[in-house]
Amino acid sequence: MPEDDESQTNAPWADDAVVHADSDGEGAENASDPIAGMLKDAPPRMQREFSQFMAISGQVGNPVLAKVNAEHIHKVLDYREAGNQRNHQQANSTHKFAFAYFFVALVAVVGVLLFLTSQGESELALRVFGWIAVFGGGFGGGYGLGRRR
Repeated sequence: MPEDDESQTNAPWADDAVVHADSDGEGAENASDPIAGMLKDAPPRMQREFSQFMAISGQVGNPVLAKVNAEHIHKVLDYREAGNQRNHQQANSTHKFAFAYFFVALVAVVGVLLFLTSQGESELALRVFGWIAVFGGGFGGGYGLGRRR
């Protein structure tokens, strides 16, 4: 009987039209398997391909994955936690240095402006202050647009 099913399912139009009836007791074995129960109404070609796929996927396994246990998972989580702490400390340090550079630059600019005003170059000091204001406004606007994206 299986030979008849083979000849019928080789036709391109027979994929959906052939209904396979098990009379040799395979249905009793497959009744306990939920996947086989779902596929009992499927065409025989689909049943064969699915069973071949399941056989191949069951044989090919990752040998490393089979040896992973709870201790390994805890170790990975510990490493990830340590990495997160290092990243947080590095970000905190970067923020501190950025603030220090900004403060030094601010002190230098204020010092230059005070020096220019004390030398009687108030017009030049106003022009420098204007350029600093324009630069700061452009920098602030670009920073704001970048943060919004």
